[in-house]
Amino acid sequence: MWESYFPNAELHFIDVTDQYLTYRSNRSKYHFFDQSNEQKLQEFAMEIGIKFDIIVDDGGHGNDQIIKSFEALFPFLNENGGIYVIEDLHTAYWNCFGGTGSVNNTRSGYIITDPGTLPGSSINFLKDLVDEVNFVGANTGFGSTKHVTPELRQNMSEYARHIESLHFYNSICFITKKP
Repeated sequence: MWESYFPNAELHFIDVTDQYLTYRSNRSKYHFFDQSNEQKLQEFAMEIGIKFDIIVDDGGHGNDQIIKSFEALFPFLNENGGIYVIEDLHTAYWNCFGGTGSVNNTRSGYIITDPGTLPGSSINFLKDLVDEVNFVGANTGFGSTKHVTPELRQNMSEYARHIESLHFYNSICFITKKP
C-alpha cells in the first residue's frame, strides 16, 4: 500500500516480529525490534543516515510506545517540513493500551471514563505539544518567532523550536516540523 502512495520513496518498516510479514519489496527495508526501545529507535535512525520526510507510526498503539517513538524519532525528521503521523489514537482511551476504558459497551467494547485526565496517555502528550506550538504567541503576544528575545529562546523546548503545526482528525494526528 505505502509503495503506491510514495512511488519514489525508500521505505523502512519497523515491527517487533516478522510473523505477520507477508509481502516484501525491493524498495522496502524491514527492521525488527520493539518500538518502545528508544535506544534501538535512535540507533535505527542513525544507521539509516538521512532525515526522514515522513514517519508514520502505526505500531503497537500503547501510550508509552507512541510517546517513546515520537521522542526518539522526531529529531530525525526532515527540517524542511517533515511530517510525523500517528495513527489509531483512539486506542489511547482503551484500557488494554493503558487507557481508562472499561469493557461495558457492546457496540465498541469500551466506555471511556474521563479521558482528559489520563496521565501519561499519548493524547495528553499531544495536547501538551499544542502548548509547545503556542509557546511563542503565549509569551510575546505574537505568533511569529521574530519577536522572541534571547531570554525567551533559552526557555523554549526543542518541540517549541521545531514543531510548526499539529492537525488532529479522528484517531490520527499529523505533526509538521518547521522549515
